[in-house]
Amino acid sequence: MGGWNESDRVKSKTAVARLLIRASALAVLVWVAAAPAGAQDAADDYRALSSEVSAQGAVRVLVTGWHAVTDDEPAIRATAADRGMLALTGDEFVNSVTNRGRVSAVRRYETLPIVAMTVDATALATAKTYDAGVRIWKDQPLRPSLADSGPMVGADRAHASGYTGKGTFIAVLDTGTDVKHPFIAGRPILEACFADRCPNGRQRMVGPGAARPIDLHGTHVAGIAIGKGSGMAGVAPNAGLIAINVFNPRVRTNDPVRANDSNILGALDWLIRVASTGRTTIASINMSLGGGPSFSTPCRHWIYELAVRLLAQRNVATVAAAGNESQARGISYPSCVQGVVSVGAIDKDSRVARFSNSAPILDMLAPGVEILSSVPRSGGGRAPFKEFPGTSMAAPHVAGAFAVLRQAAPDRSLQDLYRALVLSGRKVHDHRNGLVKPALDVAGAVEALGARTGRRGEPPTAGSRRGGAPQKDDDAWRSVTGE
Repeated sequence: MGGWNESDRVKSKTAVARLLIRASALAVLVWVAAAPAGAQDAADDYRALSSEVSAQGAVRVLVTGWHAVTDDEPAIRATAADRGMLALTGDEFVNSVTNRGRVSAVRRYETLPIVAMTVDATALATAKTYDAGVRIWKDQPLRPSLADSGPMVGADRAHASGYTGKGTFIAVLDTGTDVKHPFIAGRPILEACFADRCPNGRQRMVGPGAARPIDLHGTHVAGIAIGKGSGMAGVAPNAGLIAINVFNPRVRTNDPVRANDSNILGALDWLIRVASTGRTTIASINMSLGGGPSFSTPCRHWIYELAVRLLAQRNVATVAAAGNESQARGISYPSCVQGVVSVGAIDKDSRVARFSNSAPILDMLAPGVEILSSVPRSGGGRAPFKEFPGTSMAAPHVAGAFAVLRQAAPDRSLQDLYRALVLSGRKVHDHRNGLVKPALDVAGAVEALGARTGRRGEPPTAGSRRGGAPQKDDDAWRSVTGE
């Protein structure tokens, strides 16, 4: 998982503690234990952003930082025993920046200690000089990483033994999903949106209609993970789906769809809280998206690292596509983030796809060449399906596999599931770089966890902590998310 090991898992239990304090509408997060390596001392994007804002007039940024608790803050003085470091996410910081410069599109987060905003040059400089601990990062725009693959990864053998992901959810962060498509409908489905403009006109929407697709990509990805019908099936055909749109609508018809870091982190922030309720089991999160330069070693983006660690503490795997730039020695961001399960693509002859990015830090391979899956319906007629290539298609195979393994071994750790996937996969040689990586084998991973695939498997009982998932309606939303 991008170098994530057992010692990281142990340390993650004590790495971050949350303390939510409300005083005069001030909601802050306290950074208690050690942040990810170099979090407070690492160079940020301020210098590059200063040049960019001079040319463009405004830039999208993510701001984070800490300052020491003082006697002037009696409402939070008690936190001094917890190293006394306060995240700069409150009204005082936002108002200070807003009063001196032009600020728009402010986004707050419930779990992650960041603020997203669009700023002019004056506001950018004001934010940077607010406190010595402030770090400012570019709100990077990312793009999507554009029936016979199930048997190819051994999913059919797992299904025959009763392991279909039942009782779990897979969260798909993408361009939205046609949740009424016959290939997807009929399972537990929850919808959300974290984009610049959701169907309700806001940056956030939770509930029916929130994941209305703005592009066909997300419906295709969701079908690979959980689809069922038309004589074929996804990897986890009985898993529930949390369909989340994180992409912004096109301004012009031919514009590519884009999702900024602030959108994606908004979805991850919300999923951390949903997973924390204990009311449902999120087995995995799929992010078939990416961009920026490629990395041969783990990329340092501690905000993503924090989100992934908090999700891992709740046994939720974060899966991302490695990218389609044909890079033999680098994978795209955010698949390069420490703890993310990065996935490259192979064809139906188990050869590494020519377009697939690769690197020593790549975790595994899955089918990603000419994959048939659902696309949004338009008008009448038969429900449409199309074939697409890409690591976008490979990643949901692995996200679905985590749901199958979570059903098969409900009490095993996330690290155990990851090991089972990596150790059971047949090794594939990449002739471009000499690297050897495991190809997904769902049935082999189930067996590696001690569950047999030659007999019917028993799903988790309704009374277990891995119990069944509710259906999509208002009561279900309240029971699952607490909203």
